[in-house]
Amino acid sequence: MILRHLPVQTSFADENGTLLWWHGNIFADCEARWIGQHVNDCHAPSSRPMIDRMVEEFRAGTKDAATFWKHEGGA
Repeated sequence: MILRHLPVQTSFADENGTLLWWHGNIFADCEARWIGQHVNDCHAPSSRPMIDRMVEEFRAGTKDAATFWKHEGGA
């Protein structure tokens, strides 16, 4: 409940890259059917190399979180 009220966009996946949960405006057009799918299946092909790198870093233990910015507009 607390996470739903924080002003952040959040998603969680398990150790296999399966999407478990998300919340935030950036995910407003996501469908519930993505829960239980691999995170790669939830992203455009152009994003998949970045997603693969993130998952590998999590598996290797070099990172336990990933942060990125989505820039709106042309600047």
